[in-house]
Amino acid sequence: MEIWQSERLKKISWVVHGTASRNFGSTRYPNAGEGQDATEENRAAFLLTLGLNAAQLVVSGNEHGNHIVSVDGKSPRRVGHCDGLITGVSNVPLATKTADCLPLFFVDPTVRTVAVAHAGWKGVASGMAIEAVRAFFGHGSRPSDLVVAIGPSIGPCHYVVHDERRDQMLERTPFIEPSDFHAGHVDLRAIVTRQLSASGILPANIDLSAPCTACHPDLFFSYALSRDSSEGMLSVISKV
Repeated sequence: MEIWQSERLKKISWVVHGTASRNFGSTRYPNAGEGQDATEENRAAFLLTLGLNAAQLVVSGNEHGNHIVSVDGKSPRRVGHCDGLITGVSNVPLATKTADCLPLFFVDPTVRTVAVAHAGWKGVASGMAIEAVRAFFGHGSRPSDLVVAIGPSIGPCHYVVHDERRDQMLERTPFIEPSDFHAGHVDLRAIVTRQLSASGILPANIDLSAPCTACHPDLFFSYALSRDSSEGMLSVISKV
């Protein structure tokens, strides 16, 4: 597997999307203030495989929050202080980076708008998925029209949380349930799915088929396994 893609989103002819596998090497872009970008060529190769132009790529700042920004062809190539990007403009690829966190792909097939968001446990706790759905309101969307795919990310089989984090999440996370925790593990996908459903997304329009990153270290980078924050994967979506 070179690129993971949602079978549900692949049926939408004007959408290009995917998460890069290890075959491209690390496609993680640097955080603000970090040094040399050592993976720029890897990202360009990934985008070229999708038929996208790396020079037009817009990436989110990955602040582990719930802010989503609307962008267009005049936006900067990096949008800080956000974890999500949305656009109705063609040929503006939107991207985020992950290495266990959930990459969320959003498409409105009716008004032809796309978005991508990054949600780790802090993003899930602050309702990133809910805020992303709300951002579509500004583009004239109805939640019932949206199609969402959760990309490769750590599953409840591998995501271990200590009691303090469990208590933090239970206290502050929208639509969380105690059953999302089992034997020291947490199911972020279940929480996000519930948040999406509560926001009006139809269950049939949520694709949960992506593999667990920690179950497939041969295909994906997993911080839970490697503890190497310099490695990661790019997830991109574009209207074409």
